[in-house]
Amino acid sequence: MKKDKAYFLAGINIIIYKIVDDEIKFLLLKRSGYKGINTGTWECVTGQVEQGEDFPTAAIREIWEEIAIKAIKEDLTFLKTFLIKIEEYELQGIVYSLKVETDNTEIHLSHEHTDYTWKNLQEIVDLLGTGHWLIPPLLLLN
Repeated sequence: MKKDKAYFLAGINIIIYKIVDDEIKFLLLKRSGYKGINTGTWECVTGQVEQGEDFPTAAIREIWEEIAIKAIKEDLTFLKTFLIKIEEYELQGIVYSLKVETDNTEIHLSHEHTDYTWKNLQEIVDLLGTGHWLIPPLLLLN
C-alpha cells in the first residue's frame, strides 16, 4: 500500500535571553491572531527556514522580523534539534539561543505578536507548565 507523502518543513526557534542581577531572564512573545493558530499563547522567536536559506540565516532573519534585533551568525548558540509530527506535517528544526545586552536592547514587535515579557525560568514554568515544549531548551541555559 502506497503511503501519501507528508509535508516537510524546516524551522527554527531562538531563545533570546539576558542577565539581570545575576539572573537569566528569557524573552517571551505573545502570539497575535495573524496566522490564526495558537493566538494568545506565549513563545520564543520562531519561524520557518525558507528555500535557499541555511538555519543560521533563517534565525537571523526571524529575529529581525519579529523583534527588530540585529544579530550575526557568531552571536547564535546551538542548543538542540527538534522533530514535530502533526497529522500530515513534519517539522524538523534547530533551537538556538541569543544573549542580548541589558542596557541597549529595545524590543519592537512585528504584527505576529501583541506583547512581550522577560521572565526567569520558574516564572515561565508557572505560566506555561512543566510540559510545555519551551521548557527543555530553557533548562539547557539555566
